[in-house]
Amino acid sequence: MLLEEAGINLETYEKILALLQKSNNTLLVVGEEIYSHKQAHNIAKMLRLLAQKSAIKLILIPQARTL
Repeated sequence: MLLEEAGINLETYEKILALLQKSNNTLLVVGEEIYSHKQAHNIAKMLRLLAQKSAIKLILIPQARTL
């Protein structure tokens, strides 16, 4: 299961989801560290699930570009 691959058990995910569903205005800001994380692909899938199944809004901070 995807949650297990990311190190989150189903019970924890359901608790987080329940809290988010109670909120009227939830915003999750995800920092640029996500892009270089070894589990970035799995984390992105979990974030997508949260966005689809709750009223949560996501903001992804883009990677900084060096010149």
